Amino acid sequence: MSDPRDLIEKAEMENIEKDNFCPISHADLMKTEFPPLEWLAQDLIPSEAITIISGNPETYKSWLVMDLIIKSVSNGLLFDKFKAQSQGCLIVDEENGLRLLQERTKALTSGEDNLPIHYLSYSGTKITKEYIDKILLFCQEKNLNAVVFDSFVRFLNGADENSSSDISRIFSLLKILV
Repeated sequence: MSDPRDLIEKAEMENIEKDNFCPISHADLMKTEFPPLEWLAQDLIPSEAITIISGNPETYKSWLVMDLIIKSVSNGLLFDKFKAQSQGCLIVDEENGLRLLQERTKALTSGEDNLPIHYLSYSGTKITKEYIDKILLFCQEKNLNAVVFDSFVRFLNGADENSSSDISRIFSLLKILV
């Protein structure tokens, strides 16, 4: 069996080997017209980003993220202030289980039973190139534009959460989803 760090490094090297050395001139940058920035939660969380909610254990991080996702797929207001919008979400859960996810969802909704949210729970998911490709394909098929990993540390595939180089390799893989 291969060392997970070798797999991550291989994926990173494959990305580096692509011809991505293509500087842009200042003039070209100034002429470029970008589409408006899209938000998962207006002025709070951009859609095209990797966002981490971090805090001590038992501080309602999962509740916050679940509320954000429910508000975004129903075009509601997060904290009664931030307009939230998303086409749909995949929640990849290695922390809570389907029973707890159902209880929390019921507590946060008015009984909607057809929200564009999909759950993958206790599947042993690890962040590898192969798994990110599966997630990307699923999200494209279901027209989902948000993915949640809960809890991040459970997906690291042997990487050290306190090693900036290990986490950088993980982020290189996660960027495929952005």
